[in-house]
Amino acid sequence: MMKTRSTGIVLCFNFTDEKYEKIENIARKQGVRIKRPERGDFEKSVGELAGFQNITPIDGQIDFDDELMVIQGLLGGDFDKFLKTLRANEIIVPYKAMLTETNKSWAPAELAKQIKLEHEQMKR
Repeated sequence: MMKTRSTGIVLCFNFTDEKYEKIENIARKQGVRIKRPERGDFEKSVGELAGFQNITPIDGQIDFDDELMVIQGLLGGDFDKFLKTLRANEIIVPYKAMLTETNKSWAPAELAKQIKLEHEQMKR
């Protein structure tokens, strides 16, 4: 049975076609919108890419190569179910972030950079 559409969206940056298709299949089965921004959109803010209006990106690096998943609007059980289903299907996404008031004006490259720094700090 198909779940009713969630209000959330998942943005997937720099994923291979094969990996994106697997994530897209999971998202669609769970009624979650999914988007794969093209490199030409990387100068936009993650908030704008998630569908918010009038969010001007903060200047910074535009291009990056790491896989990055940005999740917006998936709450509680929907969020947990989505991540558990990714794990159950052995889909590894090392850099994930929730869209927040703080990061919604960042370019995707800046968000990826901050997530990588946080990962490095946690390894210490």
